[in-house]
Amino acid sequence: MVYAVALVDGVYAVTPVLAQRTALSGVSVTFYGVDPQTFEEVYGALNVVEGGFLSCSDCYEVVIGRALSEELGLSVGSRLALTLGSTNLELTVRGVYEVGMRFQELAIHASMYTYVCSY
Repeated sequence: MVYAVALVDGVYAVTPVLAQRTALSGVSVTFYGVDPQTFEEVYGALNVVEGGFLSCSDCYEVVIGRALSEELGLSVGSRLALTLGSTNLELTVRGVYEVGMRFQELAIHASMYTYVCSY
């Protein structure tokens, strides 16, 4: 569906984004499954201040917001356990980003393939 939209005249760029609310160590977060190849073209680059952004081969690596990093004491290389639906995932922090608004930094970005494969 997303790529059909790309064929519409006047559409410059599209990217799929899958989102799900979940909890990580008691903190409510939004988990975003994104396409690393097209995400930044549509949304702009995340301001990654530690580590790096995702690539398509990062199946079990994530980029987290600064607020989440501080709340849970996570940094680049930290491992985290997350449940999506009925699937438990073990993920590694690849990067930490800042946007200046706490609620937007209580989030996890991963390759959409991690999100899809969790079901």
